[in-house]
Amino acid sequence: GLHVEQKELGPIGVVKAVQDYGAGDLLEIRLDDTNRTVFVPFTKDSVPEVNIKEGRIVIDPPAGLFDDGSKGPDEDEEEGDEQ
Repeated sequence: GLHVEQKELGPIGVVKAVQDYGAGDLLEIRLDDTNRTVFVPFTKDSVPEVNIKEGRIVIDPPAGLFDDGSKGPDEDEEEGDEQ
């Protein structure tokens, strides 16, 4: 139930569960305004801050972890030189 903030983006969801499928703990995070969940490795690199008193954690997930093949609002195609 801890609120989840992504290091660069701010609030993104809440912790639904902590899972362990044999390769280390994973945080299952339910993304805001959706039923979609994502798994984040529960390591110091991916979860640099856990603040139980404030009821929140900060995540810094590996690049591409949340990619689902669609573009997000801030992922416009780069305009390059046409050749």
